[in-house]
Amino acid sequence: MAAAGTFTTNGAIRNSRIADAVGPSMLRTPGDPTSAVCVKTPRDLTTVIPGCVPLNLFGGPNNGTIDPAQIGYLGFQGTSRALDTLFTVDANIGRDIVNLGADRPIALVLGYQFRRQSGAQIADPIAASGDSADFNFTSTQGRFTANEVYGELSVPILANVPGVQNLEASLAGRYVNYSSFGGKFTGKVGARYSPCEELTQRLSAHRASASCTSAIRKRRQLSGIPARTSPPRDRSCETSVPAMAFRTAARAIPATRSWRTWAATRI
Repeated sequence: MAAAGTFTTNGAIRNSRIADAVGPSMLRTPGDPTSAVCVKTPRDLTTVIPGCVPLNLFGGPNNGTIDPAQIGYLGFQGTSRALDTLFTVDANIGRDIVNLGADRPIALVLGYQFRRQSGAQIADPIAASGDSADFNFTSTQGRFTANEVYGELSVPILANVPGVQNLEASLAGRYVNYSSFGGKFTGKVGARYSPCEELTQRLSAHRASASCTSAIRKRRQLSGIPARTSPPRDRSCETSVPAMAFRTAARAIPATRSWRTWAATRI
């Protein structure tokens, strides 16, 4: 999967051209204000700056306003490009194991995923050189890979007996190894109890974390936020890993995004 785009800057002003436009100037033809040119050395026509239009911020032939010729020289149209790509390979296997007396058997799912994400931000040459009076940034690019193994076990314990319409437990784990900062294990344990059709109680303990994506790192760089490479952890880059929800041949195993929850829910 890939996403690419361009963004264009209109109306921005070049710093170097402002300096030239408000610097020394003179008339090519004495008495003719329309023959004004910018020069590097005062009163020396041999040092004319090609294309430069003198800028008079305190007056001039157009009632002191900046005319279109002056705006045309000072401004520029910049085009920058961005690219993000994501490549994944997944392998999953699931099967029913044994029935403990509930309405469905114990279900086990195991899986593996390889993921490679890369991105690039190609700056307009003027913005990259720092000459824009609006927004300057440098080009950046990078990528990371991740290898993940995971498993989830759904254990229906009892169903459709007096006092227990449904009782089940669940256990899940995932180990991820990132090329950017190493390995991380996350897991979840949970239980669900329904004494009757109108009431369900759930208990879940869940810990999850994720690395900064290349897009987040890129935005932090453009914003001038320094990257942290040692504790304390940079929590602005943390986000929940999508909870595991894998389908067995019989049914989907429920998923959750909570950290630690205790809830009684009326259906």
